[in-house]
Amino acid sequence: MNITLKLAQIGLLATFATHAAVAANMPPDFAQYDTNKDGAVSMQEFAAHGGKEEAFRVSDANKDGLLSPDEFIKAQANKDRADAGKYLDDAWITTKVKTALLKETHLKGLDVGVETEKGTVVLSGNVNSEAQIRQAERIAAGIEGVKNVRNDLRLKSQG
Repeated sequence: MNITLKLAQIGLLATFATHAAVAANMPPDFAQYDTNKDGAVSMQEFAAHGGKEEAFRVSDANKDGLLSPDEFIKAQANKDRADAGKYLDDAWITTKVKTALLKETHLKGLDVGVETEKGTVVLSGNVNSEAQIRQAERIAAGIEGVKNVRNDLRLKSQG
């Protein structure tokens, strides 16, 4: 009886040690994403935290519709890479718009602010005429990658 009890205790300790080792090797966000605590992340769980379907599908190596901890790490890296690419695209668009505005002789020297988010360019600042407002908008809209232009340019007060 004593041996049986000892074996049961050893079995419990081994189980706890295994779970602790697995938990220690889990990616930091894995537990947050694995809301049903089944040890895997589904597409729904991944999407609920802002994960993209493409990153999920590319990372689901065994195509079981679930991400293991290792697959989850790949999915996070793919998502981060895609997000970084979007920021680089926006920065590239902003640079191209600013360069084009500086090259335009009628807009040179004006303080036109340019910001880009998800392909939408926002123009801000003060200019001397309505024609400059329209021209700046036309230039921005003509840059590759620009999806929309929000023109917040204003006329300088004459006084």
